[in-house]
Amino acid sequence: MSMKITLRPGGTGLCPMCREAISREAKVCPHCRSDLRENPDWKGESSTAGCASLIVFGFMFVGVCAGFAWMA
Repeated sequence: MSMKITLRPGGTGLCPMCREAISREAKVCPHCRSDLRENPDWKGESSTAGCASLIVFGFMFVGVCAGFAWMA
């Protein structure tokens, strides 16, 4: 099983037409192909930060705990 983590510097937002998560830097939705440049809902919507760092720290924490349990 593989996990795909995409880091987007501008964050992500939901397309105002199809409500799919897309990059805040997108000018056209890759899912529904709607033009986002003139859409006031897209310009005013705040971005949400990704959780990639939380995932990485979670794996690190589990690895450290497993290492201590192995040593005991």
